[in-house]
Amino acid sequence: MYKQGDDCPLCGAGQLCEKVVEECFSYKGYSLTVPDYRVLECPACGEAVVDKDSARRAEKLLRDFGRQVDGLLTAADIKRIRRSLHLTQEQMATVLGGGLKGFARYENGQVVQSRAMDNLLRILDRFPESLNVLPGVQRPQAVTSPKRKRIEAGMVCEGEFEYERLTRAAQANSSVHSHTVMEWFALPSSGASTKDEIDQQLNAERDSWDRA
Repeated sequence: MYKQGDDCPLCGAGQLCEKVVEECFSYKGYSLTVPDYRVLECPACGEAVVDKDSARRAEKLLRDFGRQVDGLLTAADIKRIRRSLHLTQEQMATVLGGGLKGFARYENGQVVQSRAMDNLLRILDRFPESLNVLPGVQRPQAVTSPKRKRIEAGMVCEGEFEYERLTRAAQANSSVHSHTVMEWFALPSSGASTKDEIDQQLNAERDSWDRA
């Protein structure tokens, strides 16, 4: 790699001098200006050699610039989506395919993802529950609901849902009884484990909902 003071690789008559400039790049009618772009210029012939660090930094900027112009997710977008799913790079690579290094290159800006991969990432971002139908990694389930909501199939109470406890309680009974599945999972934690206890809790909850 060339450095300041080296002979010009083109003409050999001058010595390279470092300059800091603003370099403008164009793509599909759009422009991007990269500041602090360091070059080594020959005063004799005008030939310029790009500084290695500047070239590496500009390369990542230009890939994200191209992504934005083409309507693709940027490297920062992809990292945000992965983190919102609470997955490591290795887990994300297992789910999406392509290997760990391949996905890591999407995030660090070394490789631009395909349109198909971009669409899949957008689906996971908009509908994170769709991750459950993909082979690979099972995510920890969030079980909290901060607000009370009325749902046509039943009522959802404010508080923490204990799916595992209620599922075990339901399985302990020989029949599902007359309650809807939504009603089973709408109950807040109270330690109820038998059908009679759950029936009493459901009736109490219905009374409180009628008064609300």
